[in-house]
Amino acid sequence: MELNCLSCGAALPLQSPATIFVVCRYCQSTLIRDQDWSVFGRMAELPPEITPLQVGTQGRYEGERFELIGRLRLKWAQGFWNEWCALFSKGRIGWLAEAQGFYMLSFPLSPVPELPPLSELQAGQEIDLGRLGNFVVDDIKAAVCVASEGELPFPAPARQELLSIDAGNAKGDFLCLERIGSTVQAHVGRYLDFNDFQFTQLRPLHGW
Repeated sequence: MELNCLSCGAALPLQSPATIFVVCRYCQSTLIRDQDWSVFGRMAELPPEITPLQVGTQGRYEGERFELIGRLRLKWAQGFWNEWCALFSKGRIGWLAEAQGFYMLSFPLSPVPELPPLSELQAGQEIDLGRLGNFVVDDIKAAVCVASEGELPFPAPARQELLSIDAGNAKGDFLCLERIGSTVQAHVGRYLDFNDFQFTQLRPLHGW
Protein backbone atom coordinates (compact mmCIF):
# COMPACT_ATOMS: atom_id res chain seq x y z
CA MET A 1 0.00 0.00 0.00
CA GLU A 2 1.26 3.49 -0.79
CA LEU A 3 0.09 6.80 0.66
CA ASN A 4 0.95 10.21 -0.72
CA CYS A 5 1.67 12.85 1.91
CA LEU A 6 -1.22 15.28 2.01
CA SER A 7 1.18 18.17 2.72
CA CYS A 8 4.12 17.70 0.34
CA GLY A 9 2.88 14.92 -1.97
CA ALA A 10 5.79 12.56 -1.27
CA ALA A 11 5.15 8.83 -1.69
CA LEU A 12 4.97 7.03 1.66
CA PRO A 13 4.88 3.24 1.24
CA LEU A 14 2.99 1.60 4.14
CA GLN A 15 4.08 -1.82 5.31
CA SER A 16 1.40 -2.68 7.89
CA PRO A 17 -2.40 -2.69 7.43
CA ALA A 18 -2.60 -1.79 11.14
CA THR A 19 -0.92 1.60 10.54
CA ILE A 20 -3.14 4.56 11.42
CA PHE A 21 -0.46 7.21 12.15
CA VAL A 22 2.40 8.15 9.83
CA VAL A 23 5.13 10.78 10.03
CA CYS A 24 6.26 11.98 6.59
CA ARG A 25 10.02 11.55 6.36
CA TYR A 26 10.29 14.54 4.03
CA CYS A 27 8.20 17.34 5.61
CA GLN A 28 7.50 15.88 9.10
CA SER A 29 3.73 16.20 8.63
CA THR A 30 1.75 13.70 10.72
CA LEU A 31 -1.07 11.89 8.96
CA ILE A 32 -3.86 10.06 10.77
CA ARG A 33 -6.40 7.59 9.39
CA ASP A 34 -10.02 7.56 10.49
CA GLN A 35 -12.42 6.92 7.61
CA ASP A 36 -9.74 8.42 5.37
CA TRP A 37 -6.32 10.00 5.81
CA SER A 38 -6.03 13.58 7.09
CA VAL A 39 -3.23 15.87 8.28
CA PHE A 40 -2.93 15.78 12.07
CA GLY A 41 -0.11 18.27 12.56
CA ARG A 42 3.65 18.45 12.26
CA MET A 43 6.27 16.51 14.20
CA ALA A 44 9.51 18.06 15.39
CA GLU A 45 12.58 16.32 14.01
CA LEU A 46 14.05 13.72 16.32
CA PRO A 47 17.05 15.01 18.29
CA PRO A 48 20.42 13.43 17.43
CA GLU A 49 21.33 10.43 19.55
CA ILE A 50 23.59 7.39 19.58
CA THR A 51 21.69 4.28 18.50
CA PRO A 52 22.48 1.78 15.74
CA LEU A 53 18.77 1.12 15.21
CA GLN A 54 16.70 2.94 12.60
CA VAL A 55 13.46 2.58 10.68
CA GLY A 56 14.24 -0.23 8.24
CA THR A 57 16.47 -2.22 10.61
CA GLN A 58 15.65 -5.94 10.40
CA GLY A 59 16.10 -8.65 13.00
CA ARG A 60 14.94 -12.06 14.16
CA TYR A 61 13.13 -13.29 17.26
CA GLU A 62 12.40 -16.97 17.92
CA GLY A 63 13.06 -17.74 14.25
CA GLU A 64 10.70 -15.08 12.88
CA ARG A 65 11.91 -12.08 10.92
CA PHE A 66 10.81 -8.55 11.80
CA GLU A 67 11.45 -5.00 10.58
CA LEU A 68 11.37 -1.76 12.57
CA ILE A 69 8.75 0.45 10.90
CA GLY A 70 8.29 3.26 13.44
CA ARG A 71 9.58 4.80 16.64
CA LEU A 72 8.46 6.71 19.70
CA ARG A 73 11.02 8.90 21.48
CA LEU A 74 10.02 9.29 25.13
CA LYS A 75 11.38 11.60 27.82
CA TRP A 76 11.20 11.28 31.57
CA ALA A 77 12.83 13.10 34.49
CA GLN A 78 16.20 11.33 34.13
CA GLY A 79 16.57 10.88 30.40
CA PHE A 80 15.09 9.36 27.25
CA TRP A 81 14.25 5.99 25.77
CA ASN A 82 13.05 4.62 22.42
CA GLU A 83 10.16 2.32 21.67
CA TRP A 84 10.44 0.79 18.20
CA CYS A 85 7.39 -0.61 16.39
CA ALA A 86 8.37 -4.02 14.98
CA LEU A 87 6.38 -5.59 12.14
CA PHE A 88 6.83 -9.37 12.05
CA SER A 89 6.75 -11.49 8.91
CA LYS A 90 3.38 -12.99 9.87
CA GLY A 91 1.82 -9.56 10.36
CA ARG A 92 1.86 -9.23 14.15
CA ILE A 93 3.17 -6.09 15.85
CA GLY A 94 5.73 -6.10 18.66
CA TRP A 95 7.54 -3.34 20.54
CA LEU A 96 11.29 -3.16 21.05
CA ALA A 97 12.20 -0.88 23.95
CA GLU A 98 15.75 0.49 23.91
CA ALA A 99 17.04 2.17 27.06
CA GLN A 100 20.61 2.66 28.31
CA GLY A 101 21.91 -0.41 26.48
CA PHE A 102 19.03 -2.68 27.52
CA TYR A 103 16.58 -4.22 25.04
CA MET A 104 13.10 -5.52 25.82
CA LEU A 105 10.86 -7.04 23.15
CA SER A 106 7.18 -7.32 24.07
CA PHE A 107 3.76 -7.92 22.55
CA PRO A 108 0.40 -6.41 23.48
CA LEU A 109 -2.00 -8.38 25.66
CA SER A 110 -5.55 -8.32 24.34
CA PRO A 111 -7.78 -8.12 26.21
CA VAL A 112 -5.86 -6.27 28.92
CA PRO A 113 -5.89 -8.46 32.06
CA GLU A 114 -7.51 -7.30 35.27
CA LEU A 115 -5.00 -5.05 37.03
CA PRO A 116 -4.89 -3.00 40.21
CA PRO A 117 -5.21 0.77 39.66
CA LEU A 118 -1.90 1.86 38.13
CA SER A 119 -1.77 4.95 40.36
CA GLU A 120 -1.65 2.65 43.43
CA LEU A 121 1.24 0.47 42.26
CA GLN A 122 4.63 0.86 43.97
CA ALA A 123 8.14 -0.41 43.27
CA GLY A 124 8.58 -3.90 44.73
CA GLN A 125 4.87 -4.72 44.51
CA GLU A 126 3.89 -8.04 42.93
CA ILE A 127 1.42 -8.27 40.05
CA ASP A 128 -0.31 -11.61 39.46
CA LEU A 129 -1.15 -12.24 35.79
CA GLY A 130 -2.49 -15.74 36.29
CA ARG A 131 -1.16 -18.17 33.67
CA LEU A 132 1.46 -15.59 32.63
CA GLY A 133 2.97 -15.66 36.11
CA ASN A 134 3.89 -13.07 38.70
CA PHE A 135 5.86 -9.89 38.04
CA VAL A 136 7.54 -7.49 40.46
CA VAL A 137 7.33 -3.76 39.75
CA ASP A 138 10.82 -2.39 38.99
CA ASP A 139 10.16 1.13 37.83
CA ILE A 140 7.36 3.72 37.68
CA LYS A 141 7.79 6.95 35.74
CA ALA A 142 5.80 9.75 34.15
CA ALA A 143 6.91 10.40 30.58
CA VAL A 144 6.07 12.47 27.54
CA CYS A 145 6.35 11.64 23.84
CA VAL A 146 8.77 14.20 22.38
CA ALA A 147 8.74 12.90 18.79
CA SER A 148 7.90 9.94 16.59
CA GLU A 149 8.73 8.69 13.11
CA GLY A 150 7.59 6.13 10.59
CA GLU A 151 4.43 4.02 10.91
CA LEU A 152 2.53 3.45 14.16
CA PRO A 153 -0.68 1.58 15.01
CA PHE A 154 -2.03 4.44 17.14
CA PRO A 155 -1.82 8.26 17.22
CA ALA A 156 1.37 9.51 18.89
CA PRO A 157 1.34 13.31 18.92
CA ALA A 158 4.27 15.18 20.42
CA ARG A 159 3.77 16.21 24.08
CA GLN A 160 1.44 13.27 24.74
CA GLU A 161 1.82 12.33 28.43
CA LEU A 162 1.79 8.80 29.83
CA LEU A 163 2.50 6.76 32.93
CA SER A 164 4.90 3.86 32.31
CA ILE A 165 5.38 0.93 34.70
CA ASP A 166 7.99 -1.79 34.13
CA ALA A 167 8.02 -5.12 35.93
CA GLY A 168 9.98 -8.33 35.60
CA ASN A 169 10.55 -11.78 37.07
CA ALA A 170 13.42 -14.18 37.74
CA LYS A 171 12.94 -15.90 34.34
CA GLY A 172 13.80 -12.74 32.41
CA ASP A 173 10.22 -11.97 31.43
CA PHE A 174 9.21 -8.34 31.01
CA LEU A 175 5.88 -6.61 31.69
CA CYS A 176 5.15 -3.04 30.63
CA LEU A 177 1.98 -1.21 31.66
CA GLU A 178 1.17 2.18 30.14
CA ARG A 179 -1.65 4.57 30.87
CA ILE A 180 -2.40 7.26 28.30
CA GLY A 181 -5.34 9.35 29.44
CA SER A 182 -7.91 6.77 30.58
CA THR A 183 -6.54 3.99 28.34
CA VAL A 184 -4.35 1.24 29.82
CA GLN A 185 -2.15 -0.98 27.66
CA ALA A 186 -0.24 -4.08 28.76
CA HIS A 187 2.69 -5.74 26.98
CA VAL A 188 4.59 -8.90 27.91
CA GLY A 189 7.92 -10.05 26.53
CA ARG A 190 11.55 -10.67 27.42
CA TYR A 191 14.83 -8.92 28.16
CA LEU A 192 17.34 -9.76 25.42
CA ASP A 193 20.89 -8.91 24.40
CA PHE A 194 21.60 -6.86 21.28
CA ASN A 195 23.26 -9.79 19.50
CA ASP A 196 20.24 -12.05 20.12
CA PHE A 197 18.32 -10.16 17.43
CA GLN A 198 20.82 -10.76 14.58
CA PHE A 199 20.17 -7.22 13.35
CA THR A 200 20.84 -6.10 9.78
CA GLN A 201 20.37 -2.72 8.06
CA LEU A 202 21.73 -0.89 11.08
CA ARG A 203 22.54 2.80 11.07
CA PRO A 204 26.27 3.40 10.58
CA LEU A 205 27.93 4.62 13.77
CA HIS A 206 31.60 5.50 14.08
CA GLY A 207 33.33 2.97 16.31
CA TRP A 208 30.35 0.60 16.52
